[in-house]
Amino acid sequence: MKILNLLFALFFTSSFFAQINTTVAKQIVPQKHISLTLPTTNRPDWIAFYERNGFTGSVAKYAQEVNNFVMPFANPQYISMKVAPDYLAYITFDDEFNSTLIFWGENPNFYQKLGTKKILSIKIVQAGYANIGFGGISTTIENNDCKRFFGSIKMRMVEKTADNQYIYCPIKIADRTLQNPENPTNTVATIFNVPTLNSQNTLQNYVFSNNPVPEITTAVQKTATQKIGDVFLVNSYALTENRIFVEFEINLASAHKTGDFSSDFSSNVKMARKEIIRLPYTELATFFSIGPFRAIGSSDNTTLASGGIFKDFRVHFIKQNPNP
Repeated sequence: MKILNLLFALFFTSSFFAQINTTVAKQIVPQKHISLTLPTTNRPDWIAFYERNGFTGSVAKYAQEVNNFVMPFANPQYISMKVAPDYLAYITFDDEFNSTLIFWGENPNFYQKLGTKKILSIKIVQAGYANIGFGGISTTIENNDCKRFFGSIKMRMVEKTADNQYIYCPIKIADRTLQNPENPTNTVATIFNVPTLNSQNTLQNYVFSNNPVPEITTAVQKTATQKIGDVFLVNSYALTENRIFVEFEINLASAHKTGDFSSDFSSNVKMARKEIIRLPYTELATFFSIGPFRAIGSSDNTTLASGGIFKDFRVHFIKQNPNP
């Protein structure tokens, strides 16, 4: 009997521990991964964030306007981004000034370009196009030296927002070259850049007589097949609401001689300071000029010519040039 009791006890104990072990094994089975549901949209005004560079991995797609934005991916430094064709994305960041930049197109290394900035909000708007071509310079021509200009002419497109802030618009095409969407701060078009009088300047037939002031209808040829002009991307609604402005920065100098046999030649007749002029884009004529500007100098090898040498000039442009 003692032997039977002992065997029964051993059997009961082993059964008990077997049940415990079975229970423990069930408790440590890993739970299935629950995947995060990412936003998506069928609207045409979308922006898409991809989990990794080069538009790979999971994708989160937003539309219209997103306030209090939260990036859905754990490692944002690897994120790439696309904006719908013919749309612009206004992205506001958490920097010191809560600055807003305008993005467009495909950005395969989006966050690597931005560093540690976080996105606060996003707004998608339809893109419009603003084209400006360079028509040349008109001035008094008394000698061929009067056609020698140097310095720079720069141009920007600016949007005035509803809260009276100004945002520079991105350049899409400069010198017939599609620009990189990942450089949203590329907002300055340099349409004339000849640093000094002796700098190489391949432009021809870009200086005209101002007697009378001409209406120039064709952009200056940069090469045999290329005219000088640039294309900006702008908010189409701001365009129709007259909130797009063109900002011109003129900083020019010239050579001047009052006649073929004059002794008062000056190789450095220049503006006293650069001029910045901002004009509403929709109010500009198809062919227009800005100025006149005045440059002043003195004869070479003299401390001061009698009364100084003056040179007045205008800069001409073509709006919505079909062949910039």
